Amino acid sequence: MADPLAIEAEVSQISWTAADFMLDCPPLVFRLLEPLDSSAIGELYTNGRIQQFIAPALTKVKAHRRFCALRDANNSPHPDKLYLSIADKNSNEALGMFAVFNFAANAASCEFGIMLTEKAQGRGVARHALSAILSHMQQHLGIVQIFCEIHQQNLAAQRLARQCQLRVVDQSYAHTENNLRYVLDQPIRPWLMP
Repeated sequence: MADPLAIEAEVSQISWTAADFMLDCPPLVFRLLEPLDSSAIGELYTNGRIQQFIAPALTKVKAHRRFCALRDANNSPHPDKLYLSIADKNSNEALGMFAVFNFAANAASCEFGIMLTEKAQGRGVARHALSAILSHMQQHLGIVQIFCEIHQQNLAAQRLARQCQLRVVDQSYAHTENNLRYVLDQPIRPWLMP
């Protein structure tokens, strides 16, 4: 049986902070959620089309509570999740959100999620943002395996995953039978918006 103190010491050596994930990748910037992001992030959770493969859309009140909970999670002393705004560098307007899950438990692997507002979709923002942050996570944080789960019917998200060099792995790894697990386990180069 593993020594719990040794495990705790090993985990405590993982000292990623929110600053480690923040990234400037013109014309975008990744930053911690700010109060000015409330409206855009709320749109992500109240928009039925954006949420159709994730969860039922929320009311505006519940979306605001969710936003506050995400900001609180970012301020936790030992977060295992981190929520970043994907913002336009010039206007500072939030265009979407990037989330990292379970990153404190295992330095070699983590899960991610990304959502964009309708305004930001169809312009290459998702591919630019995702390839930049995944490359940053590999090169600067030493994360070897990055994964996400995508609903089988979410063809746009699957296309984005493939564009960013993620590959489908055995479906038995997915949390539900409707999801596919995509894994990035090779170096990725950032893709720039045209």
